[in-house]
Amino acid sequence: MSFWKDNPCVPTWPATAVAWWNGSPPRLLNPTPPQRSLASVPGLNLAKATAEQAPEVCEFLSRWFTTSVKARCDLPAATLAAWITEGRLELWLVRKSDGALVATLGRRWIQDAAIGQARWPRAGIVEYFAVHPAVRHRGVGRWLLGTLQASTVRPIPPHFILWESFSIGLSLIPPLAMGRYWIWQRQGQGQGQPDSKANVKRVDEPQAAVAKWRSLTTTSFLHSALDLSGSVSIWTTVAGDVAVQDLFHRSVPDGRRMAMIVAASSPAAVTAFAAASPWPLLLGDREWTSEWSVDSVFQWIGYNVLAGTVTTSYPCFGF
Repeated sequence: MSFWKDNPCVPTWPATAVAWWNGSPPRLLNPTPPQRSLASVPGLNLAKATAEQAPEVCEFLSRWFTTSVKARCDLPAATLAAWITEGRLELWLVRKSDGALVATLGRRWIQDAAIGQARWPRAGIVEYFAVHPAVRHRGVGRWLLGTLQASTVRPIPPHFILWESFSIGLSLIPPLAMGRYWIWQRQGQGQGQPDSKANVKRVDEPQAAVAKWRSLTTTSFLHSALDLSGSVSIWTTVAGDVAVQDLFHRSVPDGRRMAMIVAASSPAAVTAFAAASPWPLLLGDREWTSEWSVDSVFQWIGYNVLAGTVTTSYPCFGF
């Protein structure tokens, strides 16, 4: 909690309540916060990741990034290497003096970020934040988060970070979004074969995909533009359109690939997509049909932004 405590960029419940009462629009908390001194951790080194280090990082994430016993991270090394090479992901690594990797923190930029009626040209998504148990409670997380803040050009735009729980400590910070996951699982081990016969097709034409994304996110409180080179894809079905985020996770112990339904035109479209989806395990922020069951909880924390309200819908971030 030390990074969050007394940080001018971290929202508070009292400020959120006042903003809600007054009907204030979302705003930045402190566009130009003072630079904080960064205390390094003895015996550890911090540096930016290179594309060549992707296989090592993916192996580390598969072990320590996911807190749930029901899933593990399965990010392909080639995908991570491409993100780093193309500048779509900044990734910081912490190592012991012998070179062993012990912590990671990534940031991805999203364009045209929207919080309610407020808009920003870009915002940050903090992800792949993982610290090895052997070095926890030593200030490693504070070091990483402080480095991210210090390296951000002023004015600092909003940042978003997902927590797959209702942490006791972070419950002191008002979330931008909070709710529960619902899950759908295909029976058996079939992977699904989306094709013309199943009336489920991926929308690869850029203009068509962007147009469908804009239609799907019209009523979303938290959303952004669509990055066609990212992990979100648009699918069309006989019953409507679906936006899906590849989670780069697999279930334990059966290893089924997982994805998140971030938006859909109708429950029927989700049902049609699920039947032929390449992901046999889907998550959503609602009970799309009676076949979906409650899984777990989530919350999205906002950094350097005061929204004045909390939504129960998962953000439609097209990264």
